Amino acid sequence: MNLVSKGSLPSARTHSHECYLGIALNTSEEGKYVAQWAVDHIARPGQKVYLFHVFVPTSIMHPRATPDVFHQQERKHAEEKFNTFLTPIAGKLTQMGCTFEAILLTGEVKPSLLAAIEHHDIDHLVIGADEHKTGVAKLTGMLHGSRTDHLMHKVSCPVTVVRQKCKN
Repeated sequence: MNLVSKGSLPSARTHSHECYLGIALNTSEEGKYVAQWAVDHIARPGQKVYLFHVFVPTSIMHPRATPDVFHQQERKHAEEKFNTFLTPIAGKLTQMGCTFEAILLTGEVKPSLLAAIEHHDIDHLVIGADEHKTGVAKLTGMLHGSRTDHLMHKVSCPVTVVRQKCKN
């Protein structure tokens, strides 16, 4: 079953009182924890839930990379990984009677997520804390600010930041 939307669909709110929940994910163990926490603690039966993941092509990170064929292969691999990642989350949302849309965005993380959140008129966003970075990712976060901080300050809806429990 392919759970990932290939493109961006127009927002179609059927009732003015609906609350759209957005969950920004990566496909790591931390991302699984964030998704499960959001479904268990925030999602309500019958709610519309958007699951966002950003695919960053090698051509963005390495401008000299050949984007065409390699990009298509990368994207296909990202879709397959996202679908596998989403299967248990989709099952839980379906059991709750939630409608959901899984959207694989392409591009730089911060602007891609901001645009999707605004486009889909998200009322509440759940994201993971950027706290397990190491090396270059940690340095970049210190210089440019974390994705979490950026989204918290730029989106027009409430944001819940989920930290994964420490494993002692």
